Amino acid sequence: MSTPLSASEDPSWGSYPNTVLVFSLPSEDLRVDLGEPLGAQTRDRIRELANGRPFVVLTACNPRGQVATESMNAESSSNLLRRVKGTGCFLAPARGESPDGVHQEPGAVCALELDDAIALACELGQSALFWFDGDTLWLVGALVEAAPLALPVRRRRDANA
Repeated sequence: MSTPLSASEDPSWGSYPNTVLVFSLPSEDLRVDLGEPLGAQTRDRIRELANGRPFVVLTACNPRGQVATESMNAESSSNLLRRVKGTGCFLAPARGESPDGVHQEPGAVCALELDDAIALACELGQSALFWFDGDTLWLVGALVEAAPLALPVRRRRDANA
């Protein structure tokens, strides 16, 4: 098993709650800004991804929060897709993006039990994963030891608020 990290050891940890998840659906891409509350219609569409069951969103890019080369990330992503498609848990492609869309990481929506998903994320060297419990999206630590965080986290508008 990989050595656990503290949140301060992953340079990207602070950006996870501000991720935009993009689910690749047959008819369109569904964009979900994790920094904003889920609307009822968006929540219903997310539920449809797994027929109402909980699911996780995993990536294999940038292990341990360290920027990897494009070719390393592409190979890791291909291996992740091959692996999850082989187990039958694969539901849809997804990607995580920075709010400005500059940083993007391909991933997969998978119908896995949370403990199994955490174990897989750790094998992939991932600090965290996103989990949808049927109602709420969560940031769940994998290599990073952190309590699960319900999203969105309230953003402070200014320092005096």
